[in-house]
Amino acid sequence: GVQTCALPIYVRGAQIYIDVDRDGVADADEIVVGALTNDLGEVTLPAGAPQGPVIAVGGINTDTNLPNRMAILAPEGSAVLTPLTTLAQYMVLDGSAANASEAVDKVVRALGLALPRGVNLHTYDPVLAQDVAVHRAGVTVATLLDLASDGNLVESTQVVQALTRD
Repeated sequence: GVQTCALPIYVRGAQIYIDVDRDGVADADEIVVGALTNDLGEVTLPAGAPQGPVIAVGGINTDTNLPNRMAILAPEGSAVLTPLTTLAQYMVLDGSAANASEAVDKVVRALGLALPRGVNLHTYDPVLAQDVAVHRAGVTVATLLDLASDGNLVESTQVVQALTRD
C-alpha cells in the first residue's frame, strides 16, 4: 500500500530508502526512486515500495537551513522519522530491544518523556502537537549525533549504536 511518512524535524529534500536487509545502512539498491521529502519534510512512498524500516538521508533542515548530516531511521510501519525513532530502530538492530514497540518504550523511559495517552513514537509528531519537551529531546539527540560524528554517516551510526547499548 501507499505509506506517507513525515520527518518532524522538517528536513526537505531527504532521500528515502527502505532498509530491506535491516542492517541500518542506506544501501544503493534500497533507494526509493523519486521519494524525496517535500518542504514540510513529508513524503509519500509509492505503491509497491518494499516493506521495511525507513531511512532518510541528506536534505536541508528547514529550521536552520543547514544540511542534514545524519541518517534518520524509523522502524517498519512508522508514520514519522525522528532522532528518537532512530534510537529505537538501532535498539532493534543491535538486539537491545526485541521489537519496535519495546524499543520506543525504552527510548521514552530512558529520556523521561511523557507522551499523550495512546500515542507512541511511531506516529507522534511533536512539532505538530506543540510538544516542546519531546521536540527538544529529538533536537538534542540530533545535535549530539551530528557533533559526535561530524556529519560522517558511518560515525553517526556508530554513535547511535553506542547510545542504545544497555
